[in-house]
Amino acid sequence: MNASVDSQATSSLDKNLFLLTYGVMSIGLSVALLDATAITTNAGHRTNGAIYTSLYLCVLLLTAALTVPYAPALAARFTARSAFNFSVAAGSVAWLVASLLILNGVEPIPVLMVNAVVVGALFGLFTAFGPLFSKAYLTGDGMAGAYARLSVAGAIGMAIGGIAGGAILNQVEPGWGLFARAVVGIPFAIFIWLKPPPVEPHSPKPERGPWTTMYVSVRDNRDLRRASILGWAVSMLAAPLASLIVPVADALRQSPLLPGAGILMAGMYIGQLLSPAIVKRLSIGRSEINASAIAAIWTGLLLAVYGAASLIFQMEPELIMWAIIGIVFGALWLAQRSINLQAATDAGDEATTGEAVAVFMFAVSLAAPIGVLIWGLLINHVSVEAAIFAGAAGTVLAGIAYLRDSETAA
Repeated sequence: MNASVDSQATSSLDKNLFLLTYGVMSIGLSVALLDATAITTNAGHRTNGAIYTSLYLCVLLLTAALTVPYAPALAARFTARSAFNFSVAAGSVAWLVASLLILNGVEPIPVLMVNAVVVGALFGLFTAFGPLFSKAYLTGDGMAGAYARLSVAGAIGMAIGGIAGGAILNQVEPGWGLFARAVVGIPFAIFIWLKPPPVEPHSPKPERGPWTTMYVSVRDNRDLRRASILGWAVSMLAAPLASLIVPVADALRQSPLLPGAGILMAGMYIGQLLSPAIVKRLSIGRSEINASAIAAIWTGLLLAVYGAASLIFQMEPELIMWAIIGIVFGALWLAQRSINLQAATDAGDEATTGEAVAVFMFAVSLAAPIGVLIWGLLINHVSVEAAIFAGAAGTVLAGIAYLRDSETAA
């Protein structure tokens, strides 16, 4: 009896430590992204800042996307846990090297571009394995619930990092934000290295190459294909708002830039704390793909409200309105991603979960660099409002198309 209680307490403690250390690492990631995108935005000045930043993010996200398909093969070769642990530990090393180079006077843009390739590859592995290990460590939750809880912990960290980073980075030299990410990622790396999950994710032995495996999975599984395409659309059309928050704040002429961008970032990530409740509410009486489509429609509508706020309000009132609207946007966007991921994993069985996650994450990861480039060009050559309204319209149309498709299939 006592042993059982102790085991349950230890399990609960492990879950909390997993979420806590991940949240702390997310604080550093938020600060590092603010630092890196501030460097690229300032390097391009007001005229080309969005282009420089979108190129940096494009390299990072494209490298991540191209790495995702190799995750199942790496899991089969080294075990999923070894590959996951390596992606976390090596990530801290990569951020550390980049920060030390910049702080010692090396030209920051080339350093960041090389860093984007390395960090992007490691992030691709983490993207593929993260949902699997969130479910493995947070036993008792389904994929959507576990991924939402992990994302909530990350959102708290990103919100704290956004506010703190915006204030601190405005007072220190560029590069210290990257150093902060390297340091605060160490506790999470140590925890997952010393404490394996109660149930380790399945490490399949692929019978084909990674690209062939993904192609066959998408070709033969209609439900996985539909979930991946919807995830691809939302990632390309709506998600760039969060990635390009520094050039967006710059285009809105927020001054000082970093504190304003940090507040906008914090609003979005605070909103993600509400995503589990939205996941639960939208999932009642609906299929995952229908619930995901409805969340996409609402996400697009919130984007349109964002654009309207930037046209109506100016300076401080505009920043306040954006932060408030961002809370709801963040909640809906993460809920949509979580439900969509659940739809992808439910399209197969336990043995193919890893392949389904890799296909879905590849789709959303591949869309991300396309989206940030399109948004960057629109911000630079038209206006920030044009980028927002275009993303809003596309997201709403994608959601409506999937609802109509589901009704036709029924």
